[in-house]
Amino acid sequence: MIEFTIVIPIYNQATTLETKFWRFIEWIDAFTGEHPRMSERLEVVFAEDGSTDGSLGIIKQLLPDFSCHSRVIHSNTRLGKGGGFRKGFEAARGKYVILYDTDMAVSPDQIPRLFNYLKKGHDIVVGSRKHEDTTLYNLPTFTRYVYGVLLGLLARFMFHFPFGETQCGFKGFNKETCEGIIKSMEIDGWLFDLELLFRAYISGLDIIEIPVTYVYIKETQIHNVRDPVRILKDLLKMRVKLFSSYPLPFMSGKRKSIKQA
Repeated sequence: MIEFTIVIPIYNQATTLETKFWRFIEWIDAFTGEHPRMSERLEVVFAEDGSTDGSLGIIKQLLPDFSCHSRVIHSNTRLGKGGGFRKGFEAARGKYVILYDTDMAVSPDQIPRLFNYLKKGHDIVVGSRKHEDTTLYNLPTFTRYVYGVLLGLLARFMFHFPFGETQCGFKGFNKETCEGIIKSMEIDGWLFDLELLFRAYISGLDIIEIPVTYVYIKETQIHNVRDPVRILKDLLKMRVKLFSSYPLPFMSGKRKSIKQA
């Protein structure tokens, strides 16, 4: 019986898959070697999102190298990172679902910490670069830094931001308690994490932020013009959609804080 599913969204990641992803496969080998039962209780699902650089073919070549269940879910059209993750989440057979980014900015040997917190009963576990015990290496690119600062300021202004951050690609979910929220989501782009966590927060799910060791990667898929416009539109869309259940900060009292590990 599969207990954990690791969902890895993929869009035009051929270079990373060919040059760096062996580290993830090596970790799977070591982890299942140390915990033999996990070879049957763990699966990896690649949510391939209509890549145009040959990523799908590379993934298919990698699948036989895994010492656990592995498969690819392919989309003929671009769904966006959020849409791709939703498709992978729906296909997941595990009780617990992990969101893990291909760039491995959070090393795969930290994934069992997500497993442990989920098994303790938390509905969502969020890896946070803002946690006081997080260790950061390198610096983000200027573009990524500016977008991160602006997104944080806008989110705090529009939502009375209860999270340290939302965008780190290292999260864990209890599939049963999160399934309804993820199916109801409307944002498919970069802000799908933000919508997901706010909907979960409003619904009263048990969310905990945990520290990570994070290495900033220079490469980014953020488009300097198109993505900021889409991010702003998505923020406004989410603000309107959630207004009745989550009023503006000056219209409400003190908000419940998020648990910290």
